[in-house]
Amino acid sequence: MAEINLLKQKSSGQNLAASLPSFLAKFLIVVALGVLAYYGWLFFAQKKAATEVAQLQTEIASAKKDALGRPERFELLTRQGQLKELGALSGNYEYFTQLFKPLADNTLKRAQYTGIKADSDGNIVLSAVVPSLEDLDKYFQLFNTSDFSANFSNVQVGGFYKVKDKTGEHYTFDIKMQFDPGLIKAKP
Repeated sequence: MAEINLLKQKSSGQNLAASLPSFLAKFLIVVALGVLAYYGWLFFAQKKAATEVAQLQTEIASAKKDALGRPERFELLTRQGQLKELGALSGNYEYFTQLFKPLADNTLKRAQYTGIKADSDGNIVLSAVVPSLEDLDKYFQLFNTSDFSANFSNVQVGGFYKVKDKTGEHYTFDIKMQFDPGLIKAKP
């Protein structure tokens, strides 16, 4: 009796080569369907975004029309213009008292100022009095500190004079220098 073999006799290498075109075709169909689905989703997302933008533009136009129609608008614009003018005026205003703090921080406790002349270009002339030559020397040493040079420059000392009065002997002198003009501008 002859034996019948019901198993496939083809090798797996021949089976893979025959099924590869079928597999590639199925894979390309799945990729094509995925790309089509993605572009379909993009189309509908674009339509939805366009309707949302149109709706927002309508709301903005309505709010703008409502704001332009309010009776308080003109008063608000007037006050806004006044505030801008005030800001411009105060920003250009020169406030010389702000110069006193840096001067006080860079002086001797025993020194007194008897006169001050300053202009908006940054020039200042001080008349000062100290009780002794030793104090005069200490005062001049302040010109070399970094705190002093941060705000003042080009220091010129005029002649100093010994003055006698009923309180005793004093030394008076004039100092000419430049200061940072930003010190006297009003700070908002």
